[in-house]
Amino acid sequence: MNLVIKTWVLAVVVGLAGCNASSGGSDYSVADESRPAAEATACLAGDQSIASDSGCLMDDAACYPIADGSWCTGPRVSTCPMGSTPLPAELPCPEGARCFAQSESLQCVIGG
Repeated sequence: MNLVIKTWVLAVVVGLAGCNASSGGSDYSVADESRPAAEATACLAGDQSIASDSGCLMDDAACYPIADGSWCTGPRVSTCPMGSTPLPAELPCPEGARCFAQSESLQCVIGG
């Protein structure tokens, strides 16, 4: 009986694998970066349209594709989460405090 169950399980696994292999087409349940998101048709207010992602702003900026194949970019203001405060870049983390990078240009400190 044990051999019958093993054979049945093997047949089910092989059958499912065959169905998956023969289904063809693309599986759009996973992110396909070459396919623009259907809902992104224009830049957000304050952002600008650019030809490619190579023109995106750096350091605390948004960069996203839109449906026509172009990209949008714009600055984003980073803030420290509630319970922490900004730490000036020139200062080291105070003793007894916990510091973390909130973004490329913003360090935050908790405690100390």
